[in-house]
Amino acid sequence: ENGVIYDTHSHSFLPPRPSKLGSFSNALKSEEVGIVCIGETHTHPLHHRLQLRTIQGVHRMDAKPMAIGLEMFLREHQPILDNYVAGKIGLGKLLREVSWNKTWGYDFRLYAPIFRYAR
Repeated sequence: ENGVIYDTHSHSFLPPRPSKLGSFSNALKSEEVGIVCIGETHTHPLHHRLQLRTIQGVHRMDAKPMAIGLEMFLREHQPILDNYVAGKIGLGKLLREVSWNKTWGYDFRLYAPIFRYAR
């Protein structure tokens, strides 16, 4: 489970442990930060775990509602995503309605924990 996070604010690599994030967590607490962008190699499980941990950490820092943006979705998918987050549909229906295999095609199991957390 070794991995690193690149902090563009401090221009340095950070370990993926919230207690060690220093300037990254301080920057997130700042009123100036409104967006956190997290990238990954689409097939790398560690990257997806780091994404989830970062989303969870940001959520714990601030009680305000948060949005999780995902590059694979089109604007017309938003009502489907909203229905999933609201608990009106399950993951299976969400995947069918957004045509996951056609629209994105990467292994959904890598993304599922983020979707579950978003709900």
